[in-house]
Amino acid sequence: MGAAYFWSFLLRKVCKSQFRLHPKGHLGISEGCITIENMNDWTRIRAIFSDAPKVSVPGSALKAYAELIVS
Repeated sequence: MGAAYFWSFLLRKVCKSQFRLHPKGHLGISEGCITIENMNDWTRIRAIFSDAPKVSVPGSALKAYAELIVS
């Protein structure tokens, strides 16, 4: 499974889209992605997404593992 793509979220009245969710890299740098610090947590999240059906991304042919809403 590749990184999970999330379509959009609204934070401080700014709409952003197409985020990647992935484990923290060896450099510890994230440029706009959502990273998971603990590899055990990542493994659990990945298993949950792998077992779930993908959802259509509105306005495109892409499929997403989930929709992330940050409030």
